[in-house]
Amino acid sequence: MMKKITGLESIILLLYLSKKNKMDGIRGLTRLEKLLFLLEKERHFSIEGYHFEADRFGPLEMKVYDDLETLEQMGFITKQSAETFDTIEYKDIQFHDSKEYDIKIKPEKYLLTLKGQILAKKIFNSLTKSEREAFNEIILKFNTLTLTEILRYIYTKFEEFARNSQIKNQILNSNFGTIKINNLEEE
Repeated sequence: MMKKITGLESIILLLYLSKKNKMDGIRGLTRLEKLLFLLEKERHFSIEGYHFEADRFGPLEMKVYDDLETLEQMGFITKQSAETFDTIEYKDIQFHDSKEYDIKIKPEKYLLTLKGQILAKKIFNSLTKSEREAFNEIILKFNTLTLTEILRYIYTKFEEFARNSQIKNQILNSNFGTIKINNLEEE
């Protein structure tokens, strides 16, 4: 069993490993939230204070928003413009009446500051080898996928978290082809 870890530590570690694996941060709040969800569900981490619920875009934990704001205010993370990734990743999803749902797709990515990198290294070194591997696996498996592919994976594997999704049918019925994730193949 993995140890309990805070949401703040989890976010810092995911960002740390995205940098360590030569990725350019984590693109978008939704992606980061889904990576945290997958850390809990795929690798059985218990993130203190997080209780994901089925929401209109899949698993949701409102505390992620607060934790990101806290980390940014403390100077551990920063948000930067991520050019046009949102238009690419969301191009096949038709939002019906986006004003009703107040959908705001901001092209941003999350990165660690130097202060955040120092803290992240300390947290990372305090983990066991299997805990470090768990975080690394989530980043390597999922941070390179499009957001649509991540959602499709979650909606297929964790159906109970897709039950309230406003975009479920578009994600599952779209023609995105085959998603390959470490010997796992879904048609």
